[in-house]
Amino acid sequence: MGALVALFTLPLVGGIIDFLTLTWAYLLRLAAGAYLAEGAHKSRRPEQMLELYELEQDEDCRSVRETLSTLDLDVLIKPCPRGGSRFMQERKRLAQKDASLPMLHDPNTTQVLSNASAINEYLWKRYGNKASPGWAFRLANFSALGSLSGRLASAIRPAASHGWTATPTSKKPEKALVLWGSEGSPFVARVREALCALEIEYVYKTTPKFTSTKRKEWVRRFGNQLSKGRKAAGLIQIPLLEDPNTGKELLESTDIAAYLYEEYSP
Repeated sequence: MGALVALFTLPLVGGIIDFLTLTWAYLLRLAAGAYLAEGAHKSRRPEQMLELYELEQDEDCRSVRETLSTLDLDVLIKPCPRGGSRFMQERKRLAQKDASLPMLHDPNTTQVLSNASAINEYLWKRYGNKASPGWAFRLANFSALGSLSGRLASAIRPAASHGWTATPTSKKPEKALVLWGSEGSPFVARVREALCALEIEYVYKTTPKFTSTKRKEWVRRFGNQLSKGRKAAGLIQIPLLEDPNTGKELLESTDIAAYLYEEYSP
């Protein structure tokens, strides 16, 4: 494992390996979370934002994020990397018995759940009651092959900076950041890894394909940043990061990750 981690630090080669492993992780999960579930917007919608305590590379946490993205549910993410303590007291206060990850808090019902299977079942029943996932999502989440692919997707991203371990020098922003993206994007994953390693709380504005309302909002607010080609094709661009603490709005994943480390791990 140490040898694999070392490869990511090599000049030029490290960047190629980084891109390849992000892409392989995306393919292993069959882009689960990238597409809106049919009937999702006809289902019940939460009035208050859900909260998720999670670890980026944990396969169970990934499964919950895929469900949230597929159902187009925005969520306040509170990253809990190994060695981190920023949200530990909150977890202990909320947890009735089990404070393990992932842990979902639904302020609409006061439910607190700490098991991926239980969380996913709850989300589909509560906020996907009229929704149906596509075949790729089903295959990635409801089979032994899906469980294996989740573990492999995590194993090929082994470095601490991939969201496994807390960065000791990170500082806490006053306001939560906002990340527009979907779970089935390797470039969004790169940003989430940095946010997790830095223990930065953020609103995850899930933006799966075919979520027309959310995409119209994106174009209205950020459309001036799109290239002519994307505008002509009616496309948006993710990830997009908003930082209300500095007023920054950034689009490219490598630029966003670099900004996060420069701003919050000086």
